[in-house]
Amino acid sequence: RSSEVRKYPCEGYGFLCMVHSPDGEDCGVLNHLSLSTVFSSSFPADSSQQMSLLASIQEELKDVRNFSSLASIVDQLIDTVPVWLEGKMIGYIEPKAAEGVARTLLRKKLIKSRSAVDATGMVRRCKLGPLNTVEVIYIPPGSKDPPGLYIFYSYGRLMRPVLQIVSESHDKDIPFPLVYLGTWEQTWKDIAAVPSDLLDGVQQLNRTYEFMEQTGFNILSLTSSTIPFFEHNCSPRNLFQCGLSKQTAGTQLQSMLWRKEAKLFQMYCPQRYISRTLPMDYYGLDDVSLGVNAVVAILAHTGYDLDDAIIVNSTASQLGMFNACITVAKVIVASGTGERKDVFVFHNRLPDGKPFVPELDAQGLPRKRAVPGAGSPLSFDTDHSHPSLRDSSAVFCCARRFERVDPITRKKVYEYTRHHVTRWRHFDKGEDGWVANIVPLTYDGPDPTAVLFVFRIPRPPAIGDKFSSRHGQKGTLPLNIRAYDLPFTSRDGISPDVIINPHAFPSRMTVGMVLEMMGAKLGALHGRFYDHSAWSVVGDDTRFAGMIGEALESLGYNRYGREKLIDGVSGEEIEAEVFMGISGYQRLRHMVNDKWQARARTDSHTHRAVTKTGQPVKGRKRHGGVRVGEMERDALLAHGVAEVVVDRLLHVSDKTKAFICVECGSMLSIYERHATEYSTWKTCKFCNAGLQEANDTISFIEIPQVLRLWAAELTSVGIRVVIKTSEALI
Repeated sequence: RSSEVRKYPCEGYGFLCMVHSPDGEDCGVLNHLSLSTVFSSSFPADSSQQMSLLASIQEELKDVRNFSSLASIVDQLIDTVPVWLEGKMIGYIEPKAAEGVARTLLRKKLIKSRSAVDATGMVRRCKLGPLNTVEVIYIPPGSKDPPGLYIFYSYGRLMRPVLQIVSESHDKDIPFPLVYLGTWEQTWKDIAAVPSDLLDGVQQLNRTYEFMEQTGFNILSLTSSTIPFFEHNCSPRNLFQCGLSKQTAGTQLQSMLWRKEAKLFQMYCPQRYISRTLPMDYYGLDDVSLGVNAVVAILAHTGYDLDDAIIVNSTASQLGMFNACITVAKVIVASGTGERKDVFVFHNRLPDGKPFVPELDAQGLPRKRAVPGAGSPLSFDTDHSHPSLRDSSAVFCCARRFERVDPITRKKVYEYTRHHVTRWRHFDKGEDGWVANIVPLTYDGPDPTAVLFVFRIPRPPAIGDKFSSRHGQKGTLPLNIRAYDLPFTSRDGISPDVIINPHAFPSRMTVGMVLEMMGAKLGALHGRFYDHSAWSVVGDDTRFAGMIGEALESLGYNRYGREKLIDGVSGEEIEAEVFMGISGYQRLRHMVNDKWQARARTDSHTHRAVTKTGQPVKGRKRHGGVRVGEMERDALLAHGVAEVVVDRLLHVSDKTKAFICVECGSMLSIYERHATEYSTWKTCKFCNAGLQEANDTISFIEIPQVLRLWAAELTSVGIRVVIKTSEALI
């Protein structure tokens, strides 16, 4: 609950991403390292490499007077500074000499070779040595920190690269060498953020910057750095996108057929984003692509795209866009009904040699199917190596195995009985799928006893599924519209893949998405991929939107990205111009097929109710109920649906009947005085109502069972519950 621990530390600038932190209770507590941050490395203790590193450092410390000399006592009284090597003070040195040592060691750890830097500007980690991550801090006398020369060379320290502006580089070296600075070291360096700061420093501060940030995205995490036009978005939206990019149904892994995760997601047709950032190329993120390039129109269309909802072109989705699947892996051990010592294996042969289930192989597993040629029509039933699974499809077959020794050959002979098959409906998926892979794990003799089944279930876009842009603009799918009913451009006849409501932009201030739509549109027209990394265009040059607009105008398009559209239903031209472009869109793993829930009927004759309260059990797997809390109740009452509230919270929940005394309102003091074959005589022990026929005021009413439980619990602590009734209600 303390806000102090959640604050961004000043010394963490450039080392910790200031955006990538989760929502909720972990905000500011769980942080992510920036893209360029590395941990310092070191050689093993007392090794020849470490001795060589120490010799290189101590070579510059010739002017240090150690404690053994008498001059060290004088050094403590005159204007000298101590020298600390890895936390241990080794002597004193004059301030000017200390400053010179710091500059010399800084030159030693510079990275000048072109081979150490990738084409994207990222430093190759394999070229980084312990000498490059030495941290040297010189604090002059009169500063707030203790003065001295501090040198650290051990491992585990955070280091990040910056450019050295004033340098003596040769033709074969990179123009501006890179130097790695530590968290304490950077607080004593003047580092320009953008190139315009270099001029401002001279004109306004009358000082020259020695260092400058290598790139703008170096201070961001890997996830944040993949957002195009990062600096043009409102910060919370960038934070949302960091979370949404981890929830995409894109290509998570390249080894899905051999993994046994409970559930994995994969898109069939991912694409390489047109609007890109340099870290995406350096880290090869196209191998785990997360989304597609969608033609997006910002338009209020049909009323279904209310709030965050988006309309998707169903024709495009049928051709592959946003189509995904889930991969479910299960380790199945052969089992059956029998005694504890019985052995069950996967098997599918009767004693006469015939298969127990024709569609399975001899071991009781799905048989492989030959994939048809490229000229054959696509079919869900035949276009994979294993058979498809419908509700009654056989998945595997198990049998009980006996072992005996043949008296003639003296060899083991196996006999199989009690064959039983498990069908797809047993897995309670409610969807069609197919067996993607089969991996036998353990054998008992010639028969497998444990098998890894990998099932793949197709998930085309369905109403209720969740989608998101790369700028935190998330929304659900309320309506699928075919391409011929959607508006199309009068110039090219292009129908949008996604229609998003214009009200999604003003309050969220995701200007980066608008710029991405224009920039990717220009890239599609030029047939090129464009770099839209964070702070890739800075300074006092022409604004980036103006540059894109001029390029679009030179190609004959509207400089503001607007298009004239024709309504696909009426065939008339829409009067207003519509902003239209290309944006990266992601399908999230929150799918309606995993979320929908239907509650089983609850009554006293089933086991779907909690015994204590009589209310439905919770949990989707147990067909439990959805919780209706106080806020949901108030929302229903605000809409005037009181009968719905009574139906949901009483009649189909924990309705029960109880006797109640009208005189005293007691519910727990009712006892049965005597009973006949046709009726019972109830009496209130608290007020003696019902002792005679004249004062018989015991009534029979319907109440929730949880009310009876609540009254009993309060009575146990000495609080009596009184229920007031009226004649009209009884």
